[in-house]
Amino acid sequence: MLFIKFKKIFFGISLVLIIVSLISLVKFPLKAGIDFSGGSLLEIKTPSSLDKNEVKKIFSELGVKEVEISQTEKNYYLLRFENVDEKKHQEILSKLKEKFPGVLQEKFESIGPSIGMEIRRKSFFAGILAIFSIALYVAFAFRKVSRIISSWKYGMIVVLTLFHDVLITLGFYALYSHFFSGVFDTKIVVALLTIMGYSVNDTIVVFDRVRENLRKMFNQRNFEEILNLSITQTLPRSLNTSLTTLFVVLALAILGPKSIFPFTIVIVCGIIIGTYSSVCIATPSLTFFKERKKN
Repeated sequence: MLFIKFKKIFFGISLVLIIVSLISLVKFPLKAGIDFSGGSLLEIKTPSSLDKNEVKKIFSELGVKEVEISQTEKNYYLLRFENVDEKKHQEILSKLKEKFPGVLQEKFESIGPSIGMEIRRKSFFAGILAIFSIALYVAFAFRKVSRIISSWKYGMIVVLTLFHDVLITLGFYALYSHFFSGVFDTKIVVALLTIMGYSVNDTIVVFDRVRENLRKMFNQRNFEEILNLSITQTLPRSLNTSLTTLFVVLALAILGPKSIFPFTIVIVCGIIIGTYSSVCIATPSLTFFKERKKN
């Protein structure tokens, strides 16, 4: 009865993580990337350190009012500024090379504000649609084991678990963004949707074993024992899947290009939190709904 016995401790840990995540999101708001806000992004490599005041002076002379400069690693800088056309882009690059000989352009992106708003809207609806589609599927799949708990409550637990995983991951990313100049862009949205799929898969595996054990042992063991047995039976599978996935993602984070590093660390955090929530939060939560129904 280990997992059910210590459910209050697990819920307490999650509550602390959620509070920390909310504080992080409020104190260090996620900065929208140009995918969502519109604008231009220029990544350059310099032979030596960059004088930020001189860079701002160059942009001011070219009529670009504001520019944000952040250093991603040694001699690599990201310049964020208003949306510009190709002619203005080449003027900026030319002036930078003139002032700082040896400057190389690594990447340039430019997105208009209307396109950014459309991407933001579609990303939001994609997340909402994914969550509620999953909830409906779970409610349908568990319709035959509703004598202890109504099938729609399985779906509701899955939704709450997904919010738990996404919120904690976003809180972690807010801290990362503050200290390492990260932005919230479409790559992070893709990472969050991936986490949702991974987390719900892990939760469904445990719930499916609960469903099987309820059919076989309903009159032999009490509900809490069946839940604990189901977790124990699926735990090796969950840990093995999570660890093998983590190894691959960590390899990408360490050996892959720096442009995908934020994506990979979000996936790493999501896998860890998703595995924890599937075992320690989602399944023990079933006892709460069972107790409420009994009352």
